[in-house]
Amino acid sequence: MAKQIVYDVDARKKLQDGVNKLADAVRGTLGPRGRAVILEKKFGSPTVIDDGVTIAKEIELEDPLENMGAQLVREVASKTNDIAGDGTTTATILAQSMLNEGIRNLTAGASGHALKRGIDKAVKTVVEELKKNHKPVKTWEDKAQIATIASNDKTIGKMIADALEKVGHEGVITVEEGKTAETNLEVVEGMQFDRGYLSPYFVTDPERMEAVLDDALVIITDKKISAMNDILPLLEKVAQTGKPFMIIAEDVEGEALATLVVNKLRGTLKVAAVKAPGFGDRRKDLLQDIATLTDGKVISEELGLKLDKAGIDMLGRAKSIIVDKENTTIVGGAGKKIEITKRVDNIRTQIKDRRGHQRGRGHRDGDEGQEGEGRGREERDQGRRRGRHHPRRRGRPAARPEVPGRDQDGLRGRSHGRPDRPQGPRGAPAPARRELRHGRLGRRRLGPQGLQRHRPRRGDRRVRQPGEVRHRRPRQGHPGGAGERGVHRRHGPDHLRPHLGHPREEEGAHGRRPPARRRRHVLRAA
Repeated sequence: MAKQIVYDVDARKKLQDGVNKLADAVRGTLGPRGRAVILEKKFGSPTVIDDGVTIAKEIELEDPLENMGAQLVREVASKTNDIAGDGTTTATILAQSMLNEGIRNLTAGASGHALKRGIDKAVKTVVEELKKNHKPVKTWEDKAQIATIASNDKTIGKMIADALEKVGHEGVITVEEGKTAETNLEVVEGMQFDRGYLSPYFVTDPERMEAVLDDALVIITDKKISAMNDILPLLEKVAQTGKPFMIIAEDVEGEALATLVVNKLRGTLKVAAVKAPGFGDRRKDLLQDIATLTDGKVISEELGLKLDKAGIDMLGRAKSIIVDKENTTIVGGAGKKIEITKRVDNIRTQIKDRRGHQRGRGHRDGDEGQEGEGRGREERDQGRRRGRHHPRRRGRPAARPEVPGRDQDGLRGRSHGRPDRPQGPRGAPAPARRELRHGRLGRRRLGPQGLQRHRPRRGDRRVRQPGEVRHRRPRQGHPGGAGERGVHRRHGPDHLRPHLGHPREEEGAHGRRPPARRRRHVLRAA
């Protein structure tokens, strides 16, 4: 498909139309009394919704240029939703107003760079004022009011406020679609992560399809377990205690998984195995959280701990462990309160540092952009002011930059008019190899004294005097060799030589084109 190329006013007009169409559709949903929007679905019944970002994602315009403008505002709504979780409609309306006012000023002759700098300064000022006037949410009533405005339902607002009161601001609240007509609140104590059992044969409650382990031990490792010999010594020690246990590893497969299933079915062991949560560095942090909660250790070769040499004292303990197909919940870990508090404080510090780093990086990028634009303007102004005095503008060569450690006055063998030639100072050490260079004016030798000019001796060749021009003497027996003046070497007299014509017409008696006239150079003796 061919691409459309649009410039200047036409391009801005199309983008503005697309932005206005999307923003006008979202504008009606602003505020607690905003109106709903009906979205058509290709399959199924239409959707009634008042969420700005959802409406923006569903809008596709027919004109490609207008659709491009709509995509710009859609990106604004999506980023606002990812960062703040709300305020998508407000962000869309602000983007529309900024674009319309900016285009109006551009049409009036304003500078686009000046508008950009003004917008950056205004944003910085507005953010500072908002921080001064913000009101922290502390009471249950404030939480219920905010949740009610966001959900447009008082019952759901009160339920969310109750959940926040029970789990705290640092707790995790998950909203799931229920299979009944009622909305209920379920609070899970302990720690839960999204990993289920590796085999359904580990299930102890067939009705609920859950594996429940009471007063269990926890083996925590970041290693993949595939051979039974890796875990057999530790299993023998655990079997002697008679307690159920759970294995949390990168993966359990092959012979090791088959052995665990067979012993579970025979009743020899009460066991369940799950994969470690997360990926990469996050997996290490989550395993350390589980170890701190259960008062165990992460058996990792990076720490010098091997699974076949681990003891019972390295295992964690928990009052109850519930494992279903998708989640694992650890309740009543035996971790020490002091260690848990230290771990929580460490996590809080990491969260604050990460947020501060992201916030500082955003301000830094904006400040550097403004400073870079300011420096660019200053350099351009200085260049305009000193342009008429620049040495190259007056036909003079620019001063050669000084090279540290080199005597500018003591150079020998300096090439005339060729500053890119290597030049050596007096007394320079002999190079590792000797190099010969042939130029138009003679041969240059790179020797112990640096780059030097090799001149023929007086006895070898006559040295021409200053101003003497070199003439080539015609050969004997050649046309023009009898001292005739004005006779061409290959083509005879001048009146027989064609002057202007096709190159083929200039071919002489020998069937070849005459050679180009050689330029005569003046060679002066030093």
